[in-house]
Amino acid sequence: MRSIISLRSRMWLPFTISSRGKGPTGFDELRHLVKQGADFNKELAAIAQERAELEAAYGKGLVKLALRTSRAARDAFGTTSEAWLGVSEDMEREGELHRALSVALLQEVYRALRALHEAQAPVRKALEAAVER
Repeated sequence: MRSIISLRSRMWLPFTISSRGKGPTGFDELRHLVKQGADFNKELAAIAQERAELEAAYGKGLVKLALRTSRAARDAFGTTSEAWLGVSEDMEREGELHRALSVALLQEVYRALRALHEAQAPVRKALEAAVER
């Protein structure tokens, strides 16, 4: 008996079951936790979308700077001009990488989180309806 009490005191129980109708029931607590998870999922999706937009804007800006640097370096001559052409090429590649990261974030993170949220909503509503009957 003592080991059961010891084990129970170490376990984290996120909800309690009330049979008298007073206070929150186990289902109410579970519903609250599921809603928190859904809200967290939506927030993560919004963060991923915003990060993708930032990466796209940064990539676009780098490519514009690379083109501007390239034009300026072509008008000059000597090794300094060649060095700046190399910098321009690197800047353009980095811009394209940021654009690719933006696309990957949208396709693999944002869409996956949104699909998960949309797939869980009908299941959750059906279970809630079944319990309330």
